[in-house]
Amino acid sequence: MRGGVALYLSYCRMRRLDWRTPGFLDLAGLQRWLVEMPVPPRVGQVRPGSVRYRSRGTANVIMTVVGEFLRFGAAHGWVPTTTTALLSQPKLLRFTPPGFDSGESGQQHRVEAAAFRFKVTESGYEDLSDEQIRDLIAAAPSARDRFLIALLACTGLFSGVRALS
Repeated sequence: MRGGVALYLSYCRMRRLDWRTPGFLDLAGLQRWLVEMPVPPRVGQVRPGSVRYRSRGTANVIMTVVGEFLRFGAAHGWVPTTTTALLSQPKLLRFTPPGFDSGESGQQHRVEAAAFRFKVTESGYEDLSDEQIRDLIAAAPSARDRFLIALLACTGLFSGVRALS
């Protein structure tokens, strides 16, 4: 997606950044800029008062493209490895996928996860807010139900709950 690379280079030029050596805050700023900056209207689709923004999912795709572009630059010696080290962070796998070798004694494995990624849920699903979870706990008739609701919330199982419409 060359559009993602072009957006990155434009962002760097606008902020007077060297595209080869962005810092962590520069990349975080790019991620935020992608969703907060209005998208220019397409030719012939200019409607008065209509402003479009990129979705978080689109920003994730662009950040992936930027990361791969920087890794490509590092492979060719244009980008320092300190820059590519910012693109991922270690994460422990709690649950291994089927067929994944869990090693000796079922130990947890460390993988590299994208550092700049918005949490995105499928359309029709939404995350419950802290207030909504507190209301559910307060409305629960028994200590067991309050515990189960709190357990679901703490383990992340309440994220992506189907919205009632």
